[in-house]
Amino acid sequence: MMRIWDFVIKEIRQAKRDRRLVGMLFGMPIIQLLLYGYAVTQDIRHLHLIICDLDHTSISRRLIQSIQASPEYFDVIGYVNDADEAKAYLQDGRASLALVIPRQYNRDLNRGQVTALQVLVDGSDPSVGTVATGYLSKIVASEAGRQLQSRLDRMGMGRGTAGSIDARIQFWYNPTLESSFSLVPGVICMIASNLTIFMSSMAVVRERELGTIEQLLVTPMRPVELMLGKLLPYLMMGFMNVLSTLTLAVVLFGVPMRGSIAALLGVSCMFMVGSLGMGLLISTLSKTQQQAQMLASLILMPNMLLSGFMYPVANMPTWLQPVTYFLPMRYYLTCIRGLMMKGNGYAELSSEIWPLAAISVIIFLAAVQRFHRKLD
Repeated sequence: MMRIWDFVIKEIRQAKRDRRLVGMLFGMPIIQLLLYGYAVTQDIRHLHLIICDLDHTSISRRLIQSIQASPEYFDVIGYVNDADEAKAYLQDGRASLALVIPRQYNRDLNRGQVTALQVLVDGSDPSVGTVATGYLSKIVASEAGRQLQSRLDRMGMGRGTAGSIDARIQFWYNPTLESSFSLVPGVICMIASNLTIFMSSMAVVRERELGTIEQLLVTPMRPVELMLGKLLPYLMMGFMNVLSTLTLAVVLFGVPMRGSIAALLGVSCMFMVGSLGMGLLISTLSKTQQQAQMLASLILMPNMLLSGFMYPVANMPTWLQPVTYFLPMRYYLTCIRGLMMKGNGYAELSSEIWPLAAISVIIFLAAVQRFHRKLD
């Protein structure tokens, strides 16, 4: 243990001399967290809306006022006199959607007939179009309900005469639906993965390029001690980055930490052991640091895209979903979100913890075997 500890100290001192490495280890995670937390957001707001009111009645103006009462969702950028003008706004990108109120809007409502509002949506960005129509549909449905009740009141029919459904929706764990609450835990997973895989992928190949691998082999250290001495510093740095990004997530973005920090660190340790093993495996397969970086990037990209960080696994093609079961980050991400957002414990996360532990151990053992063969 003393030999391993001395080797860990040597690795830490060597890393401290490389200022670029220190900046990457501690600066990049903070920059990534800030960028994903502030700049990358799934909240779609302040959509540019152009309105074409062909009815020009008090009822149509009331509908427009209802839309303007939601400034966080829609910015009404102007009014036009016909639908062709509204299409021009969509064509040149000045507006994301256009609302066309027909001439018979007021008359049809008073007669109890169905009136059709035309909504033109810029579908070049499907996610924006889907969310935009959802926002607008809720506002229109709410206004239609008020108009219906007003007409029933004028006819002397009370609220109890007309049947109605009152849907009272409650959002648990994230009442305001802040996208950062979902993204930031994912960023913590990504940082832990990037750091451990990238750094450990350089462990052996750097020594080989510098010509110092032979010097290490003639020392009294056994291969397992050499491997642990190489990987333990990166595991320690990984814990430091997880704790620092977790602190920033709670302080800057208000992401709740409802579960046990000890459990979070335990799950993080399982994940980082597998990531270190993957990095070590890459290091033994590569001849140069450039090759190691390319292989690490090749692994990190699908790991991020298929883990559920950017897109839900359930939305992926059915033939692709089984691939995600072999990715440790899929289970780690579920554990982190469950611990932070829901306060889950072992009972709720056991179905994620055991696959994560098994895959991490298998990867690490494969890396150890490859490392021993490479040194022999």
